[in-house]
Amino acid sequence: MKFVWFLFSWTLVMPTPGLAQQEGQLSPEMVRDSLQWILEDLGTKKEVEERMGVQLREQLLPHLTTKHAKVIHSALVSSQVVNEKWALDLLLDMRISQSLSTLKEMVLEGSLRPTMRVKILDRVLAVEGRSAFLYFRPFLRKSGEDALLRWLFQHWGRWVTPEDLPLLQELVEVEKGFVREFSLQTWAKVETRTSQRAIIFQQAMLSEYSFQTMALRTLALQGKDPGLAKQVLALLDTGRRENHRLALELIPAFGESKDLWMAYQERKAHNFFLLAEEHWIPALVRGGGLEGERRALAWLEEQEGRRSRALGQVMVALEKISFEEVEVRNFLESPTEVSIKTHLALAWSATSLAAQDFLRSEWPEMNAMGLDLAFSQLAKVKDPRDAPFFFEVIQNKTVASSSRAGAVYALEKNPKGTAFLLSLATDFSFPYEVQEALVWACIRHGDVGLREIGLSCVQEKQHERDSEEQRGLLHAAWGAQRANPRMSEVDNLFSTVQDYLSSPEACHPGSLPDPSHLVMEHANLFASAQAWIKVGDPAIAETFRSPHACRVLTLAHAFEEDSPIAALAVLGNLHASMTPVLLSSRVQLRAMSARLFMAQGDAESAAGYLLSLADLSEEELNQNLSGLGYGLRKASARGWVWPKEELMRRYELASAMKLAEGASGETEFQGLLRSWSMTRCAPELYAQAVLFAEQKGWSATAKDFLQEGLDWYPDAVELRRGR
Repeated sequence: MKFVWFLFSWTLVMPTPGLAQQEGQLSPEMVRDSLQWILEDLGTKKEVEERMGVQLREQLLPHLTTKHAKVIHSALVSSQVVNEKWALDLLLDMRISQSLSTLKEMVLEGSLRPTMRVKILDRVLAVEGRSAFLYFRPFLRKSGEDALLRWLFQHWGRWVTPEDLPLLQELVEVEKGFVREFSLQTWAKVETRTSQRAIIFQQAMLSEYSFQTMALRTLALQGKDPGLAKQVLALLDTGRRENHRLALELIPAFGESKDLWMAYQERKAHNFFLLAEEHWIPALVRGGGLEGERRALAWLEEQEGRRSRALGQVMVALEKISFEEVEVRNFLESPTEVSIKTHLALAWSATSLAAQDFLRSEWPEMNAMGLDLAFSQLAKVKDPRDAPFFFEVIQNKTVASSSRAGAVYALEKNPKGTAFLLSLATDFSFPYEVQEALVWACIRHGDVGLREIGLSCVQEKQHERDSEEQRGLLHAAWGAQRANPRMSEVDNLFSTVQDYLSSPEACHPGSLPDPSHLVMEHANLFASAQAWIKVGDPAIAETFRSPHACRVLTLAHAFEEDSPIAALAVLGNLHASMTPVLLSSRVQLRAMSARLFMAQGDAESAAGYLLSLADLSEEELNQNLSGLGYGLRKASARGWVWPKEELMRRYELASAMKLAEGASGETEFQGLLRSWSMTRCAPELYAQAVLFAEQKGWSATAKDFLQEGLDWYPDAVELRRGR
């Protein structure tokens, strides 16, 4: 086959977006030659390998049948493929209805590499689930295929049922190696019969330690068993340290808390610990009952500055324990290291008065992180007595600014904090972090007078600060206004937004950055607009004007979370603007408008914007895929092979949704499925079509779209939800 002739011939039959799909169909001869080129030539000519290969694959996929799947299978087995990855990807991307039988055969094809067979197995399991194991059952005994076995058993463990128990027991008792070990773990996951659990335990004890541990941990998930508890206890009397560690973990799982406590007491009485006592303490606090928890607490008091892995484990476990108040107080008054007591006091403070008192009394000894956590915990308590305490900390100049700011936030939540905040706000001569917290707390607070003071402090003292601090206080004010909106401030916010829109500062001379950078570069506009939209009338949004596309897009991003209608209103002004807008900006603008209209249920308007995008040339679209992706909020758009076709499919969906509003709506919408019969759409488009049909009550049509989508993407999350 001559490459130049083939490439020229193939290009001639490429479909033009918007034309009937039948016009883009490939003849059987072209499908055969295209497939042959992928198998024999792709990869030999580097200049066309990536782009041309992907384009050809997308065009070829809808035409591939079971016959072509077998051709790919034979080529891979005979090693006649130049680029194995491309050939395999083509097979895996085919319609599953055309490739499934071939894929199942290839899983059992010993001449193929294990990594390739694992990929194929994953595809089959995604389609057939548990029923695939009936087909692969003979393979379970081939212990040499470790990678494939591991993957097969991993999936089987998710779907194993009581019906599988006889086979699993047989595999454990007859096979060896990975087959035996994986079967044992899978059996343990579902077995509930006492007699059989005992067999699993004995079989696990014959395994290497790592497999033994996994099997017994899995077995423990099925609940307590007195007989197994005795066998685990017996492990404490063996000479293997690994058995001792495993026993300490599993005794509470199989038995009762008293079993572990009594075993500890017996060894403590004779000072006979084959494992050091510190290895027992984490197990005691997790599974030794009340006695074990108290022993762990006493053990902490005995450490005297010693550090060990067990110390951290015990502290984490004790965080979740509720002790009697007297026990908490006694521990916090003990000579135990302050950092340990602080750690646990923070954890217990939600329910313990003694822990709260400890935080109040010991705060001068805490580091900045500890103080922040202490103030956060005490803020949740909302004890009126804490208001003067927070006030004292805020005024203490020896305390780190971040901690003083944390005390401000805590004071704002305190029921007696208003008067103290008023006193602080009248002074306002604090480090920047404290001032920022005060601005937030005053404006966020429910008191009207306090709110006015906070706003006036931001406005009146701007000349006293540098630009960065000025901007920070403004953002704190806008954030607080957004968190606690008031209609009385709407006019001032409107003027602020308009001022930033009309600012004469230079803007982007070229293409716009992505939205995250865009809103950072116009952070003042974005933050003030977010505060305004909480109280502003979306209909008034259309009065916002700016000659700069970057600012209008920033405004739209600020509005879209709370009011897509307002976002569309400002975007509409930019669409209608007489000011020239760069192509890159227009692409992002139209894509964003299409997305918002679809979210609002206005399929007709969305279709118009999608068509305007599809009318751009291939070169224009390829140069602006990033803007298209940002506007649609689809990262995949930046890698589209055929952007025109992708946009046309979205246009077709929007148009079909619009036409479906008529009397013959379901029939009209079914036409979309027919038009998509010789193409492969993105999975989210099938999902949108399914959702639309379901909302209309067209269950049969929804099922058809779902089946079509799953035929291409059997493991797509958005489609499997609809199963």
